[in-house]
Amino acid sequence: MCNRNLKKELSPIYPGDTINVSIHFIDDNGNEALFDSTARFEAGLVSGCESVLVLNCNGEMKKYFEEIREPIRLVILDSIPWDVDNKIQLHVGYLPEEEE
Repeated sequence: MCNRNLKKELSPIYPGDTINVSIHFIDDNGNEALFDSTARFEAGLVSGCESVLVLNCNGEMKKYFEEIREPIRLVILDSIPWDVDNKIQLHVGYLPEEEE
């Protein structure tokens, strides 16, 4: 698996919005595909931490998950400081299946 950045531009977002994040696999040839629904990830906010939280499928919200499965959602907080750059950056790492 190749480690590459996948940048997605979003429409304007507002306080209280929830953004669904799809995790994509990009191979060495640049081909893009979705992961299997059972895939596990590590996910954490790198920037935008004052504006958003990560929401897992159990309804738990925080800035970092050691293990999370899709769907991963970003919840835009009601108290966004509009006087700062609100770029949101989420780093996600694939956790391969553990061998028995």
